[in-house]
Amino acid sequence: MVFFFTTMLFVSIVGLLSLLAVKRWELKTGNVLFLARVRPTVGTMAHVFLLWVERVLPALAAHHGQRTVAVVRAWTHRTIARGVLAAERGLEHTLDTIRGATDHPKSSKEASAFLREVAEHKRRLLRRKPREKKIKE
Repeated sequence: MVFFFTTMLFVSIVGLLSLLAVKRWELKTGNVLFLARVRPTVGTMAHVFLLWVERVLPALAAHHGQRTVAVVRAWTHRTIARGVLAAERGLEHTLDTIRGATDHPKSSKEASAFLREVAEHKRRLLRRKPREKKIKE
């Protein structure tokens, strides 16, 4: 956008300097650069050109700028969504890995006599606790 405005400033400066040079030449020599019949046509063409440069070109630039912003916004939205999904997949994979590492190993073997005795003792203790609480209250 800055390039556009810089270019237009340069074109305007060159145009004004050329107009001043032509007018000075006309006043100095007394000659007219263009015939009086040609000047209105050139003025009309210059007017149409300037209207196009002042109104149409900026409107086109604004329209394309808005479209570009919309495309960039949509692309950014999709990219962030894909990033979030990739992070979610990574977290799920990590969770599955942790679950696999922390699960009790499954065994088809029968528990040893000692472990069966410990489990039975634990069950007996758990059955006694509710009764003891009622007695203490």
